[in-house]
Amino acid sequence: MHIDRNIILARLEVIIDSLSLLELDPKAIAENDERLVDFAIEHGQSLDWLVMGDVRNYIRMAAERR
Repeated sequence: MHIDRNIILARLEVIIDSLSLLELDPKAIAENDERLVDFAIEHGQSLDWLVMGDVRNYIRMAAERR
């Protein structure tokens, strides 16, 4: 499996902008697996989406909140 760090970086930029976390460095997070996992946990984000682009987890989470 090839991990495309540029795609991860683009997704991180969207999250950081949306959550107004502008003090964070998305490139540094995208390039470091441990930082990426920590970021996802701390900010309630799906690693499935960040790494693979799989939005099914978000769809399930939204349905459960109804």
